[in-house]
Amino acid sequence: MRVISLILFLITAGLCFIGGYKLGQLNPKTEALQPAAAPALAIDPLEDKGDAIQIEFEPAEATAPLNDDEHFARRAQATIQTLSDNTGRQLVAEILEVKADSLKIRRQSDRRILQLPVAMLSPGDKAFAAYLWEQHKPKETNAASSMEDMIWDELFK
Repeated sequence: MRVISLILFLITAGLCFIGGYKLGQLNPKTEALQPAAAPALAIDPLEDKGDAIQIEFEPAEATAPLNDDEHFARRAQATIQTLSDNTGRQLVAEILEVKADSLKIRRQSDRRILQLPVAMLSPGDKAFAAYLWEQHKPKETNAASSMEDMIWDELFK
């Protein structure tokens, strides 16, 4: 029974191969789809002004480069962040909570909430996480003074 099944399988595979070959001969391959061509730019012809060619252009607006804090402040305004690791893998996520050593994120591909260790991030994203931590870290209070405040509050209710 197995021998007959094997023979039928081989015959079917051979017929499929021959049929595909014949269809390929009837309909030759078309060229692979090419990406859309860039639109042609209008280029003004150069004027002959003797030996030298004069090219006129307007300088682009000069903008001062952003320092890291300004760059991170603008980046922090975005709800969704693209984070990457040292190998270049990228993760698109929403940052929910910032801790000193990890980020609580909601991955956009499946909406799962995960803890992402800062040590796994690329150097630029580590610096961004440190910036977020500096912006969001809780204000440190003196434990002794807070204990005294609680005692005084209890005594003078």
